[in-house]
Amino acid sequence: VNTQFFNVASTVTDGFNIETSYQFSLENWDMMSIPGSFTLRGLATYVTKFITNPGVPGGIVVNSAGANDGNIPHLKVYATQSYDADSWEFHVAERWISEGKHNNNWIQCTPGSCPVATLANPTVNDNHVPGIFYIDLGASLTINEHWKIYGQVENVFNKNAPPFYSTNQNPTNDGMNPFLYDAIGRMFHLSVRVSD
Repeated sequence: VNTQFFNVASTVTDGFNIETSYQFSLENWDMMSIPGSFTLRGLATYVTKFITNPGVPGGIVVNSAGANDGNIPHLKVYATQSYDADSWEFHVAERWISEGKHNNNWIQCTPGSCPVATLANPTVNDNHVPGIFYIDLGASLTINEHWKIYGQVENVFNKNAPPFYSTNQNPTNDGMNPFLYDAIGRMFHLSVRVSD
């Protein structure tokens, strides 16, 4: 008898990415003499499905798109606006994660009206995860040809990540998903670059 491994598992996904940017200077506009340049940039990822099939009898087929206990929400948006002058730069960044579910296989219902729970489709009283919006601020200053200072504040408004249940897919002990959300809160960065 000859036996050999055969991979019957599969993943099917669908979605699209959008990226756009625009740079302009007010110095060239009529009646304005503001030096420097502005840059606007936006990136968005939309995933309609991310279906994983283990390919074995009794295996649970899972659609991870929009299940925010992993790292594949339906929609993620990242946008930046920056102003760059001769010796300094300032930028604002926005991060948005769409609302979703803890798990697409879970059935949300109220006690007393729930269907019979199964291993593939357990019942829960709350399967909703709200969307979240982060804002980051940053700046840099060139002192001279050798010295440059950078500073940044991430999660300016100190937004807390939504709470999560600990599961086999997301065994976090702190009740949140660090793979998708900010696990630290507001954070300050300061750095200096020195060149010869």
